[in-house]
Amino acid sequence: MADHAIEGDIFVYMGGQAPQHVVNVIIDESVSEIDEHAFSRCPHLQSVTFHDGVLRVKKRAFSPCRNLRQIIMPGVEVVETHAFASCLRLRFVVMPSVRVLEEKAFHHCYSVEVLDLPMLEETAFRTFEGCRSLRRITMPSIKTIGGGTFFGCEQLVELDFPECLEQIGICAAIGCNNLRHISIPLKSDMLMDNGENYYWQFRYCIRLTTVDLVGGLHKTISSLHLERWKNEMNEEIHRINSILPNDAGDKAFTIQRWIESVIRKMESCTVGHQHLLMEATTLLELVLWKVKLDEIEEGDDTCTRNELRVTSGASIVVKNVRPFLRLA
Repeated sequence: MADHAIEGDIFVYMGGQAPQHVVNVIIDESVSEIDEHAFSRCPHLQSVTFHDGVLRVKKRAFSPCRNLRQIIMPGVEVVETHAFASCLRLRFVVMPSVRVLEEKAFHHCYSVEVLDLPMLEETAFRTFEGCRSLRRITMPSIKTIGGGTFFGCEQLVELDFPECLEQIGICAAIGCNNLRHISIPLKSDMLMDNGENYYWQFRYCIRLTTVDLVGGLHKTISSLHLERWKNEMNEEIHRINSILPNDAGDKAFTIQRWIESVIRKMESCTVGHQHLLMEATTLLELVLWKVKLDEIEEGDDTCTRNELRVTSGASIVVKNVRPFLRLA
């Protein structure tokens, strides 16, 4: 291990395991990974400042630094298993580049209140379990929410997931007693079950009453040909918000069934829209052709009539108008 201290109370970490007495740490520019258990025996550690060349924090690197209060990690992309688990006083966390948070990476970090994770794509099993002060988290790039990710995050009020979200694992937000609102994309296989129709993503989320859909669905609905279809779709979308307040069971199961119902109705409306579109454009083709036919003299041969169909403008309708009228 190579290391040295500056001005007595600032330690420059250059690899290996840090000495127990360190309080404030700066990661040397030569370091690209924080080693396993690097600071796990540092009970007095309070702050760590990373340079942007550090890309990975390895498992249990800071667990359990019970006095660690802040972490600034501008370049870190991967935080491994239990890396900050049981850092009870950790409150200020900056991770603008992190893409992957592994199993229990911030398990029982009781004091973390706000997390802004713009590049995060994946959480794993119980990543934030027991973060009982966490009240707001933003993850605009998230694709996979691991099982139990927010287990027991009792101060979370809302979870806004982006359109790119692909999967929410079983028990993802179980026990989030104050969770009131979620935003999710409309995807039939997004909520995972245990193989027996038990979902439990929002089990014991007794205050969850509102679900919003994100993505292009509302634009698609506005493009439907009939006003009746638009009204039916909007009613189906908002139906969940009249059901959930009275649902004392597995709210994730209820949400899953509602998602399936919305998708079925949307498919039905889409098929109807396409049929009307085909009928309308076919009729327009015939009208344009008839205008040309009315211009020719009686007795002209079939070949002439077919040529007029080509020059009538009908081909322009097929090629340009019909795709333009398709659903957004």
